[in-house]
Amino acid sequence: VAAAVMVHTYAHVAPRSSLRARHAVLAPAPAPPAPAPPKPCLLPPAASLQPIPAPPKPGPPRGSLLEQLAQCQANSASLITEMNSTFKSRRDRSGMLLTLTTRSLRVGTCAHRFAGTARFFETHVVYAFDHPRHRQVEMQMWYRDMASPAAAGGTTFSFRILRRLEYFDREYDFTDPGHELRLEFLSEEDGRAFRQRVLPRVQGMAASEKERREGA
Repeated sequence: VAAAVMVHTYAHVAPRSSLRARHAVLAPAPAPPAPAPPKPCLLPPAASLQPIPAPPKPGPPRGSLLEQLAQCQANSASLITEMNSTFKSRRDRSGMLLTLTTRSLRVGTCAHRFAGTARFFETHVVYAFDHPRHRQVEMQMWYRDMASPAAAGGTTFSFRILRRLEYFDREYDFTDPGHELRLEFLSEEDGRAFRQRVLPRVQGMAASEKERREGA
């Protein structure tokens, strides 16, 4: 019986020793890795640091698109009106008495005969023609500066200008009584229209200016 008990005890203890050995084989869990050291903060040099500009102040509220278009149209109309009043075109027909196409214009000693268009106004005539040196020009001549205006009949109107002519400074000498200007119209009908509508005004203004000069 004693031997049997000893065997039973040995058989009972052996498994406990085996469990203890198996428990010793298990490895401990690995420790978590240490955190990396923080990287140093690299700042730009102090000279490169610029102050941030303040945002622009909001302007006055803009009107609607129709209001802006209306304002632009008003500004354009005002500009055009101002330009017309400042730079009045010579082709303005206000006060025009007669327009005639001429056969020729002779000036002083100039050998050329200049065909062109004469526009007679209440106080002056504008003669447009092609000049050999100045190309297309418009010569403006005032009736008060004319002397001896004559158009007895036919198609010719002759007169003198008592001042220097810009485009004929070498061909015309206003101090020489023999230098004159002579317009030749295309037809006798044109000459008749000139004598009826324009010549009385030319002669009247030239005579008044002559009396003023002589009385001065």
